[in-house]
Formats: sequence, structure tokens, C-alpha cells
Amino acid sequence: MDDAARQSLIELCRGRGEGGLVDDADRLEAFLRDMCPGRHAEIHCLTMAVREGVVADLRSADEQGAFTAATQVRLAERLVQRLGMGDEAAAWTVAAWSEALGLEAYTPAPKPAPTTAASRRRAPTMFRGGPRRTGAYDVERPPTLSRRLWRFATKGQVRSSPGFSGQRLFFGSGDGRFFCLDATMGAEQWQARTGGPVLSDPAVGDGMVFFGSDDGGIYAVDAVGGRGRWRLKMEAPVCDGFALMSGFLYASNDDGCLCAVEAATGSVRWRLDEETVTGAAALHDGTLYVGAGDDPYCLLALDAPTGRERWRLELSAAAWSSPVIGDGLVYICDRQGLVAGVHCPSGQVSWRSSTDRSVMTCPLLAASTLVLAGEDGDLFALDARIGTLLWHEELDEGVLASPVAAGNALYIAGLDGTVYRLDKDTGRIVSTADCGEPIFSTPTLAEGALYVGCDDGVLYAFG
Repeated sequence: MDDAARQSLIELCRGRGEGGLVDDADRLEAFLRDMCPGRHAEIHCLTMAVREGVVADLRSADEQGAFTAATQVRLAERLVQRLGMGDEAAAWTVAAWSEALGLEAYTPAPKPAPTTAASRRRAPTMFRGGPRRTGAYDVERPPTLSRRLWRFATKGQVRSSPGFSGQRLFFGSGDGRFFCLDATMGAEQWQARTGGPVLSDPAVGDGMVFFGSDDGGIYAVDAVGGRGRWRLKMEAPVCDGFALMSGFLYASNDDGCLCAVEAATGSVRWRLDEETVTGAAALHDGTLYVGAGDDPYCLLALDAPTGRERWRLELSAAAWSSPVIGDGLVYICDRQGLVAGVHCPSGQVSWRSSTDRSVMTCPLLAASTLVLAGEDGDLFALDARIGTLLWHEELDEGVLASPVAAGNALYIAGLDGTVYRLDKDTGRIVSTADCGEPIFSTPTLAEGALYVGCDDGVLYAFG
């Protein structure tokens, strides 16, 4: 995080007095934009601390003589949990405000932290759990589908895959609205309106939510309150999921234009106009992987900071689904049922296999198992290391929503309106839940709950 915004905050509080600033985030933001133009991410973090009540709590703790380092740790954790802010950004924000208020600044000593389920949930959340698009969720209590927890009705089809962050759900509806709900009870917290159906899968990170609309816009709004931050016109409907990492949003429209956008401002860093991308991009270690082309078709590997091509692999048919990234391999499948494991650094094919079924959905990668769902309802599990078939099962109806998993539980939503829980190792159906109408929305998993949209206009929560 840049130091200029922190110094500007200190000057404001000490030169103009802190009273009005700590209660008026809009006024503070205007001052900071004038004093340190271009520091959009830092300004956003500082103003969100005001809106979230962190600054008020710092002052209160000081007035009561209860201000300690533990206070700062607790308030930084609040920014992480409620807004999806990164650990480093949250600690910097609390330290900057502490110093501006004349309190002892706190800078945590850097130390390696173990990766836990909680820390993974603090990372930016997006379609199928993260930028690698594996579809595997790290939850300790996979839902059994034994009961419906709640339902939330909209006035249009719900084909958006809901985003989950800080006990909030974010999703769009065909009625042109984008919603934020309390994940526990299904109560509406706020909504935003657009000029067309909202079918895209949102991304959540650093206190903001990003989503696309059929009106051709990409929208960025505050995760708390839904206040609009910026809107980028993309000239064509925006229906695919986004990748969000290191302050950049990677998005494409229905014309196949892929671009990198500064998440804090909506400014375009680069655009890929010479290729037509055919699905959402996956991202890992500074490389974007995306299907592209119009006969010939290909899998592209792009340098994420610049958009420059690193390599390409020719495919026999279009890959409408997002690639999936594992340990050293990226997996891709096309409309003719070809699936391949490809070395990430080189683009060399490690193995190829074929399902002889049209596949429109993203593969699921859970441990060493790769699961594919065909349009006709055929399910295939392959050994992700070598591509050999592990099992094959058939559902009664077709599938156009991507499979997800938690532990040994595999979840698939079908066009018959049924959500299936299967045993990942055998493909045996364990339990089901009925929504009644076709499901195009890929489910999202959390502790003890599955969230999925349906063409009846309802977002369902099952436990």
C-alpha cells in the first residue's frame, strides 16, 4: 500500500480536525482524491473504514482508555470478514487511521501464516470458488440437501452463480437487478438496478462487488450498502464470470473481447481485440488461460499484467467453458468432448481423452479427480493425473450448470430442476433437492449450505 494516502490522511486530521472527517466518508474521499490523485485503492480502504464503523470504534476505545494492539487486530479482522479486504490492506488501513487519530500506530510483524479454511474465505471470491475455477470448496460441513433453509424470489430467471463473502450472498436476476442478501436468513440487504438482465457471476474482493449486465456494462459497487463505484461500458452483453486478483479485474463480453481493468477505478489496462474469447478466463501465477478462436479454436495462455500471448494450443472445437487450473496442469474441454491436461508453463499436452459428449460446463477438479458433465446428463470422472476413466454415470436430464464439490460430496444441478449430491469417488446419488424448474446457475457452497438460482426466479438455500 502506498504511503502518500496515509500521509494525506494524517495531514487532514491534524490540519482540519478529525471531527467531521471520521463521520463523513464522502467528504473525506473528496479531500483525499484532491491531495493524492491516483491512489484509488488506498483511498477506498480508508473511506470504507469510516463506513464500516472502524474509525468510530478506534476513537471510542481511546476515550475509554481501552485502546490496545488487540483493538487494532480485531478491527482489521472486521474489515477482512465483512468486506473481503486483504489482510495486508486491512492492517495498513487500521494502522493509518490509528496514527491519524494520534494513537500508537500498529504494524504487524511479517510472518508466514498457515493456510486455513478461514484465510481462504477472506481471499477474493468468484465463480466456482476462485480464479483457478476448480469448483472445489474448502468447507468442513458439506450440505446434505436434507432441508430447504430459505428461498428469495425475484421477478426474473436467476442464472447467475451467487457469490459468497462475509456471510453475504451476491447474485443477479433476469429482471435487471443485482441483490445482496444475508446468507443466514435470506433477507435482502440492498439491490442495484441495471439496464438489462444480470446473468454474470460476480466477483467480490477489497470491499467491492463486480458484476456484468446484458446492458453491456461492468458494475463495481460497495459490498456494504451497494453504493456505485464505477461502470465500464463493454459494447456487448457481459454474461461470463470475472477473475479478480492483485487489484485487477479480468472480464469479457459476448463479442469475445477480453480486457484487464483496474478494480479500484474501472480504467482499462489492456484489451485483447485480435482474438475472440469463448468463455471466462482462469488465472494463476500471473497467467490467464482462456478458450478463444473461431475455427481454428485454441486455448490461450496470456501474461496477465500485459495481455501478451505466452502460448496457444489448437483445439478441435470451441471451448465454451472456463479452463481449470491444477498443480502444474491446466484442463480444458471442448464442445466435441475432447478433454486435455496441459502443462501450464509450456503449453505441451500431458494427456488427452474423449467423452464423445458435448460439454458446455466447466470441469470440476477435486484432489486428483476431474469430473465432467455433458449436456445430455452423462457424468464422467477421470484421473486428473493421466486422464483415465474412473467412473461414468447418467442423470435423467441434461446439465448446463458446472459441478462443484466439498470433501467427498459432489453437487450437480440439472435441467430437470434437481440438485444432486453424489459420492465423488463412485458417482452414486446420495440425496437430492428439488427446485421445480430448469437450473442454469452453478451452485455455490458454504458451511452447511448450498445456494443456487433457478429459472422460476428464485434463489434457494439448502442445508
